Amino acid sequence: MALKYNIYNESRGVLMSFIRNKTVIGLMLFSFVLIGVGISTLCSAENSLSDDKRHENYKIRQEKENELWKELKLNKDENSLVVLWKKTKDPRILKYFEDCLGINNGDSFEAIDMARALIEMMNTKESKDVLKRGMKKYKAIRGYGAVLLSLNGEAEKYGPVIVEEKAYKYCRDYNELIPYLAQGLKDEDPDIRSGIVNMLSGAEGYNNNGDDNKGTLKKVSLELLKSNSPKARYFSAKYLHRVMKKEAIPYLKDALKDYPLSSKIKDESYSLDSFQQLIKSIEENEGKDGAK
Repeated sequence: MALKYNIYNESRGVLMSFIRNKTVIGLMLFSFVLIGVGISTLCSAENSLSDDKRHENYKIRQEKENELWKELKLNKDENSLVVLWKKTKDPRILKYFEDCLGINNGDSFEAIDMARALIEMMNTKESKDVLKRGMKKYKAIRGYGAVLLSLNGEAEKYGPVIVEEKAYKYCRDYNELIPYLAQGLKDEDPDIRSGIVNMLSGAEGYNNNGDDNKGTLKKVSLELLKSNSPKARYFSAKYLHRVMKKEAIPYLKDALKDYPLSSKIKDESYSLDSFQQLIKSIEENEGKDGAK
């Protein structure tokens, strides 16, 4: 499972601004982030949707929304469904959100947007129950839904789901989720473990909690240098250089001896040549620093 940190890092600040401050601007920016990130943060590249499918999903949502406004006998341009539901508690509105969670069995922009609205904008027992029912029906939204629920007071119950669904990419910098995030260091997938090291190393609540945690990340990274995943070796090498400086070089060179050469390597960023170039770059940088 490929974790798309580059996408997530770009959206992280906006997401944190929205959750912590819940300002109107934060809400608008977060909505744009969700549209931009969309299904790529929920599914792997192999399961991404075609443009035609995305358009079809959007069309289904619009049809459902138009039907609802017609049934409510209101003008959608003059009203907000979230505001309207808070005022009226009309069950038809929640039914609309629940139906949209199931668009393409939860594997859609629409499902992400509905889950966010149910928790971050409505955030009531009724809206949470709608999301929970959707998570039981549609596996595609379990990870994202679990993170939303954990961030809103149900970490004890849904933290394990985050680990099970490998939804770590939604957790970065959330100190209350660190205990569950740290469980990923024991995952069987070396790419997941290297991703967890990357995330925990940037989470203040973990990284600033004594040398034991830092030692754990270092130990896991050294183990990953022997893994059968070129990607895990590459990112572990970068982390070890960050914390060990030039002392990491012998370990990185040792990792060259049995570097995994697999036909599954689709990204040349993790090839043997790339790993050798990384070591060369580290040696050059350390040499310059030592000469100063």
